[in-house]
Amino acid sequence: SRALLRSQEFGDRIPIGVFYQNELVPTYEARINQRAPSYLQNPPYKQKIESKGKPITDITPIIDEKSV
Repeated sequence: SRALLRSQEFGDRIPIGVFYQNELVPTYEARINQRAPSYLQNPPYKQKIESKGKPITDITPIIDEKSV
């Protein structure tokens, strides 16, 4: 295959990786969007996780539930 031939090149340019593209499989973003339709509009990096240095999510009930 072309990937194998490319991986055996050596000289001024040394390939350090090969990217495969499978046209039969949807992109990662498309697969995520199928499971979580709001993902592209509100991705994790845009979500607020703290306010004034304090987390906005209280996980105390989860921790209490797991305590022995």
